[in-house]
Amino acid sequence: VPNDDFGPGERLKFSIGYCFVTAGTAFLEVVDTNTYEGKVCYKIVSQTNSNDFFESFYKVRDSIVSQIDADGIFSRHFFKALHEGSYHSTREIEFDHELKRAVFHKGKDKVDTVSLLPFTNDELSVMYYVRTLPLEVGKSIRIPSISGDTCGYIEVRVLGRETIEVPAGVFKCIVV
Repeated sequence: VPNDDFGPGERLKFSIGYCFVTAGTAFLEVVDTNTYEGKVCYKIVSQTNSNDFFESFYKVRDSIVSQIDADGIFSRHFFKALHEGSYHSTREIEFDHELKRAVFHKGKDKVDTVSLLPFTNDELSVMYYVRTLPLEVGKSIRIPSISGDTCGYIEVRVLGRETIEVPAGVFKCIVV
């Protein structure tokens, strides 16, 4: 898959809020390229943290790491650790595209295996894959993806175009 749309060093920052209260910050970062199981991959990291005020009653520390195949823009490995208040969860997915299976590790003890569709994406890598596609208003794209413990297709519908003004400037956007 040709990729001129993202690369190492890209860092996106998001403010998280409820109504008019800022609750925290999230980052999406293309950290670098590395080799994962002999394949060159983009290492994508997502971090979400509540701010000091909000965490006094609900602390959030979430991390996601996705290893995305640099040539095909699909998942090779996925790790997610959620720490939200008293809720804690970890999930790891090892993708074996040659054997068309994914192995799930949930917490310390539970392991499941599911069949993979060709070039399956995880919940983070799918966003980066979509960025490489020519998106046309009114068209839909079906992308193989893992959601929960199942592999299927996610449909991305291109609904329109908008111009958005934010503190960083004015941006032409695609609504999906």
